[in-house]
Amino acid sequence: MGDTFVTAALRIDNSLGATWCEGNVNFFRGNEVMNSIPVHGFPRRMTMLGERLLLQDRNRLELIDGLDQSLWVAEFSRTVSSVAVCGRNLICAAGSLVTFRDSSPGAASPLRSAPWR
Repeated sequence: MGDTFVTAALRIDNSLGATWCEGNVNFFRGNEVMNSIPVHGFPRRMTMLGERLLLQDRNRLELIDGLDQSLWVAEFSRTVSSVAVCGRNLICAAGSLVTFRDSSPGAASPLRSAPWR
């Protein structure tokens, strides 16, 4: 990966989904790097949502996919202290509780490749 600190995000089946190292997010398919995307700064947390990756940094959440597309960004006036997935909802604690719902037609769970709004 590189010569510096590496952090990883696992999929729900415990397979490796993505890593961050030296300013790049590396998306994996099996044991192979599928794509490497430059990102600014070091994300405090990374969470896989299907094949998408949620990056958390202080007061900001960003959902990206493996094709280097930013699907959405949310910025808060306070630091994001916790994020949880519950069914089709992404619940965020940042001074207050905020819920984002997967609004794509037919979405059964947040663990599919569909946009979050």
